[in-house]
Amino acid sequence: MLTFLSLPFAWGPTGLMKSTWAASDPLGTTLPALLKYLPVYSTPDSCPNNACTCGACGRTQMNGTFFGLHTVYAAGRNGCRAKPPLTGHLSIEDVEAIFDEECGDMSRYSPWMDYHAALWVPAGTLDGYVASFESDGVPLLKLSWPCFFDSAWPTCFSVIWHIPKSMVVIELASNATARVSTFRRGLTPRHIFPTNELPRTRLVIPLHDSRAVPSVEKVVRWWREVMLVEPFKIVRRDDLKMVSFAFATDASAGHNATVQYIERTPAAAYSRAAGHSTTWFADYLNGVAEKYMTSPTSFWPIWGDNHLALARNSGKEEDSIDALIERLQKRGDAMYHPFVGIESGFPGFGHTGIYVQDPSGWQVEYHATWRRPPNSTDVDTGDFGQYCDYHCG
Repeated sequence: MLTFLSLPFAWGPTGLMKSTWAASDPLGTTLPALLKYLPVYSTPDSCPNNACTCGACGRTQMNGTFFGLHTVYAAGRNGCRAKPPLTGHLSIEDVEAIFDEECGDMSRYSPWMDYHAALWVPAGTLDGYVASFESDGVPLLKLSWPCFFDSAWPTCFSVIWHIPKSMVVIELASNATARVSTFRRGLTPRHIFPTNELPRTRLVIPLHDSRAVPSVEKVVRWWREVMLVEPFKIVRRDDLKMVSFAFATDASAGHNATVQYIERTPAAAYSRAAGHSTTWFADYLNGVAEKYMTSPTSFWPIWGDNHLALARNSGKEEDSIDALIERLQKRGDAMYHPFVGIESGFPGFGHTGIYVQDPSGWQVEYHATWRRPPNSTDVDTGDFGQYCDYHCG
């Protein structure tokens, strides 16, 4: 987990920091929904009124934590970054429509729901969230599941919510409800608790970022070779494989959020949306990145805004951005885009970090020491001016 240092806006020790999605209309869809139904607030360092020169922000922070739920429209000049051909043949709106079709009325589980952020809500509060959604007629999928893989007890409960016209899927989980009969029973745990204990918290806290992936083995190899992180646990059940990565964390932050990837058999990964599976989506995102992310200063596709954020400020050389780039270059992997910010001595409140494509097609925003950034590196001043400049001109 992370804790802020004395330097304003600086990243702290290792930990998961946020979930971010590209969104075609964050001000009209995702931001109002997040603010209405979750204990979050708009981040104070967004554009004025969340309207940016070349896009819009829907960035929120969870109350009492350092974890963000961000939705952004970083369109580029004249919207160049947000539409074909630089998004591939599909626009953000096209992909959002696939999520809408696939999630539908939430009457059954879709493999596209494997793309989600999971939050733990304190005991006794889940039913209140359900009541709030249901009073507004918001479709929900309610599942119960064994909290641990080695036991059918205790039981955990999840409420899965999709924000229409977006890629945002949020899962709220707890171990208590007065409405057990309204939850559909599942046999596979939906989260691997790294401490093998249920959270004890009076706040809503992050549990994990989740991704669908064509191959768990490729994900394990990528995290091992690129991030130097071994899997916390790999689980194989029927038509599903799941791998979870946990991180050395700072207990003062109050959460142990993890990253998990889910591989399903081809039949199980197939979508109700005609011709689309989660495997197809991963191949699509990776194909766009392979075409355009050809160097550290090349065009950065808008799909890179689908990312999680990880801080790893151990001070160790192997955890530095310098070493990470060396490992990527050794693999012949050019699908990364770095920025320098206040940690590298630049003015403003933007941060030094690097965005790296993982095998799911989504990206990891990585923050650590960068000792020798090239002079050609893009600068993040924090004023969202870079929304206008992603080299797509």
